[in-house]
Amino acid sequence: MSSRDRQQHHESAIGHVTGRAVYTDDQRLPSGMVSLYPVLSPHAHARILGRETAAALAVPGVLTVLTPDDIPGKNDTGVIRADEPLIPAEEVSYWGQPVAWVVGETAAAARQGAEQVQVEYEPLPALLSVAEAVAVESFHSEPDVCRRGDPDRAMVEAEHVLTGELEMGGQDHFYLETQAAWAIPATDGTFEVYSSTQHPNSTQTAVAEALKLPPQSGGGHLFTDGRCLWGQRVPGESPRGPRGPCGSQNGPTRAPELSPSSRHDHHGQASRFSRSVSGRMRSRRHPQSTGARPVQ
Repeated sequence: MSSRDRQQHHESAIGHVTGRAVYTDDQRLPSGMVSLYPVLSPHAHARILGRETAAALAVPGVLTVLTPDDIPGKNDTGVIRADEPLIPAEEVSYWGQPVAWVVGETAAAARQGAEQVQVEYEPLPALLSVAEAVAVESFHSEPDVCRRGDPDRAMVEAEHVLTGELEMGGQDHFYLETQAAWAIPATDGTFEVYSSTQHPNSTQTAVAEALKLPPQSGGGHLFTDGRCLWGQRVPGESPRGPRGPCGSQNGPTRAPELSPSSRHDHHGQASRFSRSVSGRMRSRRHPQSTGARPVQ
C-alpha cells in the first residue's frame, strides 16, 4: 500500500472511532421541547377497529395523542414505493408498526401515555415466508422479463439440467445511532427539522406533504463531519404547547425504535440452468426470482 493510500480515510472515521461524532440525539436541544413516543402494533397483519386515548390523555404531562385524523396532508412516507403510511388508518401490515404517537411534556410522560392507549384489532392472516407469498402471488411489483432465444427448447435439448432454490433473509446493518428527529419552529414561520436520515430530500418532501405544505427549496443542508444530522426548513404555522410555541423531539429507546425501522423483506429465487457436456451454459431461467412480501 502506498503512503498516499494510507493517508486516505473516511471523512467521518476519526469522529466515529474516537467517540467525538455528534449524532442527532446528542444535540443540545432548545428548552421547552415536547417528546413523542409510539404506540406499536402487536400484530403482523390486522385491521384497526378503534383507538381509545382517554386514559392516555389523563396521564400527567401528556399533551395529546396523534392519530391519522391529525395529519392534514398526505399520510404516506414511502420513499421508493408509496405504501408506508405515517400512521395507518385502517390496517397494520407488520409487527411493531406505529399506530399512534403520544406527545408529552417529557419523554417519560409520553412513554407512560403510550402504555395507556387502547387499540382494538381484528387479526388477519399474515404471510410469514417467501413460499407463502409466492403461493398467493404477493409481490412487490410485476416480474421483470429479459428473454433471448428459446429457453424452453434449450432446457429440453440440454444434456444436463440443474434446478435449485435460494432463500435469503433480509438483513439490516446495526447502526450505532438510533433513529431520532427533532423539530423547532423558526421565527419566519418555518420548521427546522433535524433527522437521522440517509435521504434528506425525501425527508423534507415527506414532512412537507404530511403537513400539506410546499417544501422550501434550497433550505436543506446535510452535515457530514461524523454526524448523521439533517436540517431542513419547511414553511408552516408553529405548533403550540401549554406555554406557547414549542418544538418536538422523537428519540425512542432501542427496542421500540428497531421494530418499525428494521424490516427488510425476505427474498427467494427458484433457478434452473441447462448446459452442454462441455460445460457451456445453454439456458437459464429464474421463474420465481422475486422480492416477495413475507408479511402482509
